Amino acid sequence: MAKSTSTVDTVKWSDAGPSIVNFGAHAASTRAADLSSLAASSVLKAKDLADLAKHYGRCYWELSKARLSMLVVATSGTGYILAAANSLNQVFEVNNDAKMKRTRHRPLPSGRLMLPHAITWALSVGVAGTALLACKANMLAAGLAASNLFLYAFVYTPLKQIHPVNT
Repeated sequence: MAKSTSTVDTVKWSDAGPSIVNFGAHAASTRAADLSSLAASSVLKAKDLADLAKHYGRCYWELSKARLSMLVVATSGTGYILAAANSLNQVFEVNNDAKMKRTRHRPLPSGRLMLPHAITWALSVGVAGTALLACKANMLAAGLAASNLFLYAFVYTPLKQIHPVNT
């Protein structure tokens, strides 16, 4: 078993460099002086800094699986569009929903939610979903989704009452 002595170990701290030699009361000021001289002597050029940012940007992009995350955002936009279409469907069919046993407990026919609230909700999530798709996917996806919302809420829903083909 090794015997403990008064010395910390056999390393010569004076061989470790100038910031270690003054380890003690003046260590903080010595380290600060060393850091400032190091910064002054090795100033990064703008290109070096840009290359470093580009490198780490790519690493974090891959690390976070950003392409997959964007797909989730795009599908969230589609989900908002679906929520808007379903909400508008219920707005337009509140009287019919109140008559059917299966649908009379929905928020509008049961009176748990008022019509202006439902319309505001539908418009909000419809606009949010369209904007999300436009920003994170593309304008074509946003346009198709908005068209689908319009067709479902303003064409399909009213036509259900006219002809059985639409049910």
